[in-house]
Amino acid sequence: MRLRQVCLVAENLEPTLETLGTLLDAEVCYRDPGISFFGLENGLFPVGTDFLEVVAPVREDTAASRHLARRGEGGYMLIMQCEDGVGAREHALAQGAQAVWQTDEKGIHATHFHPRSVPGAIVSLDSMEENEGDPGPGRRWDWAGPDWRGQLRDNGVL
Repeated sequence: MRLRQVCLVAENLEPTLETLGTLLDAEVCYRDPGISFFGLENGLFPVGTDFLEVVAPVREDTAASRHLARRGEGGYMLIMQCEDGVGAREHALAQGAQAVWQTDEKGIHATHFHPRSVPGAIVSLDSMEENEGDPGPGRRWDWAGPDWRGQLRDNGVL
């Protein structure tokens, strides 16, 4: 299991991305339109072959909004890449963890677990089947979009 993506939550996305981009000497590699499902907007930075993500709520009724009200800006979610997302999910559930979202589509097996289960942050256990001829470096990571490898820089690790 590998920590592949660290997610921060911020009140205002753009100024936070600008500051982090300057500090990391990096550009946002992807903005995922799919996270609007969770009432969020985001931006991801590649850090080595891992990722730093910042999310911000675009609605009041989101887990991120509640997190900001309770704890303020900062750490929000850890996304772990594992070989077997289904097996990792089943193991966590057997240990009493509470899943709050999961998907098993397009070769992706991912589960978000409630922060009370961990505790402290949302943890996601994700696996992605490799695509035929998938180029390196790094393994498939759809959460960073289709072109993240083109923005790789050896500017650090998470």
